[in-house]
Amino acid sequence: MNVGTQITSLQTTPEKYESNSEYNQIDTTYNEEENNASDISLFIEDDIKLSNQLYLRAGIRGTHLKTKDSTFYSIQPRTTLRWLLNKNTTLKTGISLTQQPFHVLVNTYGYYQEESWLLANKQFSPQKAWQFSSGISGKIKGTQIEYNIEVYYKNMQNMLFYAPPDFEMDAMTKYIKDNGKGKSYGTEFLFQKGSGQIQWSVAYTLSWSYRKFDDLNNGKWFAASFDRRHDLNIGLHYFRNEKDTWNFNYLLQSGRAYTMPEAYVPKSDIFTSHYVLSSINNARTPMYRRFDVSYKHKGSFLGIPKTELTLSIMNLFARKNPFAIYAKGGKLYLSTLYLVLPSAKLKIYLFN
Repeated sequence: MNVGTQITSLQTTPEKYESNSEYNQIDTTYNEEENNASDISLFIEDDIKLSNQLYLRAGIRGTHLKTKDSTFYSIQPRTTLRWLLNKNTTLKTGISLTQQPFHVLVNTYGYYQEESWLLANKQFSPQKAWQFSSGISGKIKGTQIEYNIEVYYKNMQNMLFYAPPDFEMDAMTKYIKDNGKGKSYGTEFLFQKGSGQIQWSVAYTLSWSYRKFDDLNNGKWFAASFDRRHDLNIGLHYFRNEKDTWNFNYLLQSGRAYTMPEAYVPKSDIFTSHYVLSSINNARTPMYRRFDVSYKHKGSFLGIPKTELTLSIMNLFARKNPFAIYAKGGKLYLSTLYLVLPSAKLKIYLFN
């Protein structure tokens, strides 16, 4: 049996966004003020052997969240049931309730994409989520290949969404929509060979994530900003000898959802310029693809006997992967973070 407690101090320091207004020459604040909170939790969990093949892990967590103007209590149960079919195969299923004191707000309307963290308070309750999952794992008979396949469904409450009008920056809390619902579900696959001179892994996720607010998008479900339909990661590791290792990694992801304006109305003598929006997150960024390579050498380097040198290149083929898509002046722009990112790291071991 495991019993414990955890005490966490939380603080958010909002970013200040200053803009010189064309009309009133004043600065605006992107967020409101600093916020502090304390989170005290107690938990207990135990493994129970129901039979030689059936095991149950049951636990419960109680939390006391104290924010600047409110106090929140939560009881969070969680259980996992494991069934050992044979020495190579295990079935498992579980259910859990979690509470999150932070809300992540994504600004996808402005000139760049930005994430802001907002602590729960009297106006915005903590986010809660029930998650159900089931899966099978084991080793393919007669091989060194291990696998894990899992399906999941998550139901979320007290969701927030940042929805400023017409791509303008202003005080953040002015445009936050609350009391939203969320749901996400999908399937995860992992196959890997973790022994031998050549090792590899293939991980693939097929998933959906949606949000719903009564006063947004005509009350209809829309794709979450982090919704990606496909996520594929392939890794290959070649251990040439005890000193030299090559690593190759390929990443492929579906584009993220963003809001595409239907039209742009330029400035006139009567109206300021503005965008016409028909729905939220109604378009996708281009697919994300990246190939990375690295080489690691253990031994002597420049006369130093015990070193570890790592050379790596991220995005070897210099693909312009999308970071954000934003509208400005009636045009749509796509921004990227980098093309090729080389790096070198040297570790020196002073002691055995």
